[in-house]
Amino acid sequence: MPLTGFSRRRFLQLVTLALAGLPWLAGCGAGRPSSTSRPDCLVYVSTYAEAEAESIFLYRLGTDGTLTQLRAEKAGVNPSFITLDARHQHLYAANEVGQFEGAASGFVSTFSINQQTGQLTPQGRQASGGADPCYVSLSPDNRAALVANYTGGSVALLPLAPDGQLGPATATDAHRGAGPNRERQEKPHAHCIIPDPAAGLPSPLIWAPTKWWATDSTRPGGSWNRWPPQPSQPSLGRGRATSPSTPTAAGPTWPTN
Repeated sequence: MPLTGFSRRRFLQLVTLALAGLPWLAGCGAGRPSSTSRPDCLVYVSTYAEAEAESIFLYRLGTDGTLTQLRAEKAGVNPSFITLDARHQHLYAANEVGQFEGAASGFVSTFSINQQTGQLTPQGRQASGGADPCYVSLSPDNRAALVANYTGGSVALLPLAPDGQLGPATATDAHRGAGPNRERQEKPHAHCIIPDPAAGLPSPLIWAPTKWWATDSTRPGGSWNRWPPQPSQPSLGRGRATSPSTPTAAGPTWPTN
């Protein structure tokens, strides 16, 4: 059903939850036996919330599809997107705010995960390199966090230390361009940045034409090198998925209102 009266983004701010599935210890659904033999999953859910409110919740997802709340964490303001590292030892949250430490930037929070209880322990914060970060992902080698800043219209690379700690951004890129809806698309709004596991290319999808980079997060600090922009119809791209085995990507399209 079409949304009327307010923007799709405002609707998402009000009702959307960001989910990160956690195959807990034994590996939820890792094998292919009957559904009754699969262990339950633990699922983290993040929400828009005030700074002192509970904003990340832990649920148990049963094999019958039921969700049972286990914990509620005060994880900071507006953790609008969350992701886990490959070993499920750390959770990273994009805190969607416009100001951080006196600069026009949001921040990315790091939490360690208690492997017995799922409790989150804050480990630090780093500026996201632009206002209102709404997406964070990790490079395939787990040595860099990639952040999309919605209002800032930019993406940033933050190096990851072996202990899971984030360092300050070592590379940022501010985009240019506008879409046909001048009210909401007066400038770029970066929505996501996803590394291609096959080719090692993060592919940030923005309102302006899509850009591609080759990353080298194996060097201290991490960096990226610009590739030629790839054609994309302005205002229609919003999210992107990549193939795990071939260097291809596809994204959905959305109406411009």
